Amino acid sequence: MEEIEKKNRAEELGKDLESIYADRDGKLPDFTRLDGKPGSRLKSAVFGAVAALAILGGATWAGLLFFSRTSGFTGERVDLRVETSEAFVAGAESDVVIRYRNDERIPLARADIELRAPAGFEIVGSQPASAESGSWSVGSVAPGAEGEVRVRGYVREELDAAMTFEAKLNYRPADFNADFQKVASHTVVIGESVLALAGTGPEQMTPGDEIAFIYEYSNTSDAALEDIRFVVEPIEGFIFASADPAPDEGTALRWSIPTIEANAKGTIAVKGTFSAASRGPKALPARIGFAEDGGVMTVARTEAATEVLKSGIDLALIVNGSDKPPVASFGDQLFFTIRYENAGDVTLRDVALVADLPSDPASGLIDWVSLKDDLEGVRKDSAITWTKKEIPELAALEPGDKGEINFSVQLARRPVAGQATAAYVVRAAVSARIARAGNVSGARQVDAIPVDIRLLSDASFAAFGRYYSEDGVPIGEGPLPPKVGERTVYRITWVIRNSLHELTNLSVATLLPQGVKWTGTPREVTAGALDFDETGRKVTWRLNRMPTSVPEIIASFEVEVTPVAEDIGKLLDLTGDNRFEALDKEVNAVILKSQPAVGTDLIGDEDAAGKGVVVAP
Repeated sequence: MEEIEKKNRAEELGKDLESIYADRDGKLPDFTRLDGKPGSRLKSAVFGAVAALAILGGATWAGLLFFSRTSGFTGERVDLRVETSEAFVAGAESDVVIRYRNDERIPLARADIELRAPAGFEIVGSQPASAESGSWSVGSVAPGAEGEVRVRGYVREELDAAMTFEAKLNYRPADFNADFQKVASHTVVIGESVLALAGTGPEQMTPGDEIAFIYEYSNTSDAALEDIRFVVEPIEGFIFASADPAPDEGTALRWSIPTIEANAKGTIAVKGTFSAASRGPKALPARIGFAEDGGVMTVARTEAATEVLKSGIDLALIVNGSDKPPVASFGDQLFFTIRYENAGDVTLRDVALVADLPSDPASGLIDWVSLKDDLEGVRKDSAITWTKKEIPELAALEPGDKGEINFSVQLARRPVAGQATAAYVVRAAVSARIARAGNVSGARQVDAIPVDIRLLSDASFAAFGRYYSEDGVPIGEGPLPPKVGERTVYRITWVIRNSLHELTNLSVATLLPQGVKWTGTPREVTAGALDFDETGRKVTWRLNRMPTSVPEIIASFEVEVTPVAEDIGKLLDLTGDNRFEALDKEVNAVILKSQPAVGTDLIGDEDAAGKGVVVAP
């Protein structure tokens, strides 16, 4: 049995050799001779080259290993460190020191140092000087020798920011044909600044009192600072009035300071008041730093504080049922509620309540003819005033007395002709003017938190069906009026128009009623994509954006109906409700509009008028 198995293995081995070495005629070469057939010379050359490279590589690594073992060199005792002070000072120059030492037994034949510094560290010099490439050549380093490279830079980074420096020592040991590298890094935090900032405010104040928060900044260094920016961060309830010096044009609470001389100081006074609803400790934060892309790289912060005492009168403004800034559309009716209450301990006499609705543009945005005010306040320009003449209780508002005023106005139905602005806004503000509080005379004013009402773009959406074109040419198919058992095809059209703000993420959708079929034939799509979901019976039109340079976009498609006997004498719906949605890029708010279902009555198609009711065959 064993003899048979050996024989089989021999035969299999023979077949394997034939498959590898046999020539085209099936003959095997003579393995007793060293020269192969002529065609094998290329293979021999390739195999020889590979073998030579392998031997050379092995010899190289063997040499490295031998040298390392016999010389004792490992590179582990070559030391590299990056050092700085404990914390950097923003706006000042600081040093980064790169220290190196060779504690190996053989010298380093040549060495150079590279430094990767963060963006906020502007290198101004070094000792020794760097090469044009930005690296430092330190030459040979004897065993036990050490040295350093000192790099000086200007720190231009935010307070509390971390800066990481990475150094590399590239070197080659003497009598060694290979390069080595040592890497070290160090992180330092911006802990101080040459700019100092302090803020102060009145110890106490009452809503309606105009106060001043004073901010003092100083350059504590011996060098001038340039391109400085100061910013006050608004808080809820603070109503800004003015500042000295005036803030940057087009901004309320930002100041650009071209230069602050060495050891110089300056002040900025921010004036305003707090709303009637404000209570308790309040602090108005501010920061100063280097101007950066419209913002500020902060290097100093402070707060100016005060305590807001209980007001004599609480005052609130509600717009469309909310005390938060709403958005509105052209043609909307705005509903305002003013709530007032004497929250103090004394009688308030001769109180006047004023609602002011200035707008941008200044005229034409509010339709004052539409004003509805049951209390009949007196209007002058954009302001409406109610006194004891309109509300007798305002003659003497006792502690705890409260009330409210409701009025409404309508916005213009479309953008104001000839206006260049695209940012339409109504700035609603309410104030109470008090002639006398208890036995203390002297007029004072308390303000509610103002509310900005921003208008959405003038986008419009239309959805309609047709059987005939505007020229009276049939664009549908089948009988009209629709007939039981016969197929009638209608065209549905969606139109979006817009001019004021760019729109993004636009979509229009409707659900097809049962019995209405999608023909699969979109007739016109000027932009975007029109899709039909067979499962959900939903038609959707989507597009990414609609710039103001595109005033109108259209999508149209066909549907068909085949009425049944139960439909006789009825108008049929061809779509469900049609819903349009888009994001107003300027206001960052969603526009929602809808149109009712399109029916076989085809409103607007004059040639199809009176032909929408299903008839018998």
